[in-house]
Amino acid sequence: MKILNNILLKFFPGISSIVGVKFEMDHSRFFKNPYEDFSPQSATKFLNGKQFKSDLVSHVQKLDGVLLDKIQKNINRISFSEDYTIYVGYCGIALLYLLKYKRTNDTIFLQKAKGLTEKGLSQLRQDDISFLLGDAGPLALAAVVNFKLGDQQHTRQCIQRLIDLPTKVNSSPPYELLYGRVGYLYALLFVENEIGPIIPVEVIKDCIEAIIKGGQAKAQSTNFPAPLQYEWYNTNYLGAAHGVAGILYVLLCANQFLTEVQRQQIIKPTIDWLKENRFPSGNFKSSYGRDRDSLVHWCHGSPGFVYLFMLAHKVYNNQEYKDLALQCGDVVWHRGILKKGYSICHGVSGNAYTFLYLYKTTRDLKYLYQAACFLDWCTTYPMNEGRKPDTPYSLFEGIAGLDYFLTDVLNPEDANFPAFALL
Repeated sequence: MKILNNILLKFFPGISSIVGVKFEMDHSRFFKNPYEDFSPQSATKFLNGKQFKSDLVSHVQKLDGVLLDKIQKNINRISFSEDYTIYVGYCGIALLYLLKYKRTNDTIFLQKAKGLTEKGLSQLRQDDISFLLGDAGPLALAAVVNFKLGDQQHTRQCIQRLIDLPTKVNSSPPYELLYGRVGYLYALLFVENEIGPIIPVEVIKDCIEAIIKGGQAKAQSTNFPAPLQYEWYNTNYLGAAHGVAGILYVLLCANQFLTEVQRQQIIKPTIDWLKENRFPSGNFKSSYGRDRDSLVHWCHGSPGFVYLFMLAHKVYNNQEYKDLALQCGDVVWHRGILKKGYSICHGVSGNAYTFLYLYKTTRDLKYLYQAACFLDWCTTYPMNEGRKPDTPYSLFEGIAGLDYFLTDVLNPEDANFPAFALL
């Protein structure tokens, strides 16, 4: 059955059933892609060689100015009790300001980021440990901002608080990226990536060991068919935000800290198990056992799997992983213009990062063209916004995320999905 399934997926990715097993694809969540498939001719609509055409860049810069003005007017109205997290709080806007500084070298953005992170540090709840929805995000971001401002004392203080964080939280964290230990590991790697080798190696290795031991213990207790199993609210999620794909991706980002046993005997077999959890469409399930093929956005579905499989290809030199990543990219191309809106987490700008990542890792012009098409769609904001987000100015649900993408995409070889992609 599994061999037949793989053969059919490879040669007939659009089929809706395999040997009598029915799968339901939800067509209501996305617009039909109106753009031509890639060809040297179609690419000239948006590209001059490897550069975006000036009219597309002009549209991007105009919308960027509008969004940034909206964000800055409203950030001044936030109250002391507002959410401080990276995901939907004002520290996510601080992360946007850090990117603005990198692209413009204007220190006013660093000062703005510093003000927001200082406010965040004064509100830490010691409830959650992750970068996106916990205390590690403001601490790691404040360390980086202070480092770039030349304030070594505050940098060291923030790093020490980050290192001490696992002993301070009031609850036992889960393992996934959004709330859990992998989100904390990401925070450590973020600091290393931005500042240099400043986190003690044993701190990173201890974090990795805790994540792997937790997954092993769960898998052994349930006789799971993979070495690692993780649950969030009693569900085996598979995607980037809550699931094993995000966990494995961040672990592979820490490849230099992994042991050979962890890399080859624990992580790789789990990746090989994970690759079997695809729908006939080529999309990946949001959770183990789910039969509804509906979600194609970063937090659930193919977009998040692109990062895992391309990095696995690099780590293991395995062509099959690269093929899987490219197939996931095809799913995003056909189903990634989402009716939900433009957001980073579950919208078109987040899906557009898929193509930027594929372009960076393959240098295939096809993916720069596809990124340009999704970028063009994003410049229609707010025309195709399905519903107004609960946090309209935030990084992962609101216009700060869209503006982050608009800022990042103009340097496609340096662009990285925020608070997730490192390599």
